[in-house]
Amino acid sequence: MVPDSHFAFVVEEDAYPYHLAPTFDYDADAQLMKVTLRGAEQEFHLGNDVRKMQTVSIHSVREEGRSYLASNAFGATVEVSSSSVRQYGLSFEAGSWVFRSSTYEFDPHFEGIIRMSPDDARRLKSNLEFLIVCGLTDPWYVSSLHANAATFDFPDQLMIRQQFLQAVVEQLWVVDRQTGDVIAKFK
Repeated sequence: MVPDSHFAFVVEEDAYPYHLAPTFDYDADAQLMKVTLRGAEQEFHLGNDVRKMQTVSIHSVREEGRSYLASNAFGATVEVSSSSVRQYGLSFEAGSWVFRSSTYEFDPHFEGIIRMSPDDARRLKSNLEFLIVCGLTDPWYVSSLHANAATFDFPDQLMIRQQFLQAVVEQLWVVDRQTGDVIAKFK
């Protein structure tokens, strides 16, 4: 590996702990498959600087949590569930071409359209995934930690540890995970 090497990362179907998973929606009347890759915009502290970057999760590991009873000063109790997630992904400069078409800053996403017959859509839809073709760039690696405290209204305690490689995305591919065939390339 050298600094200008090319890499390819598969965006795993369950890489996102929330609603951000890639989607593949087919319109049979138009015979078009709409593919959507969602990201997030985050701030990272790099030395004395704070940089806003866009991120895509490619792998996530949910670590088993525990449940316990918590109480407040008035003696009310609630069962709290505690869990943590390790999220691995790619980060890139805000304004990258990948999410340039996003309407809202708080919802960065890529949308692509693929012409596809109904038979192909039926066969492929459950096997499609994104592959991100990229190079790595300085600062090479960024990380963050998010945690929320449980409350009586929301008795779930969650800690998310995120680790990202800093990338320059060159292409997004949509591939058939079963065969490895490339269905579409976007740049």
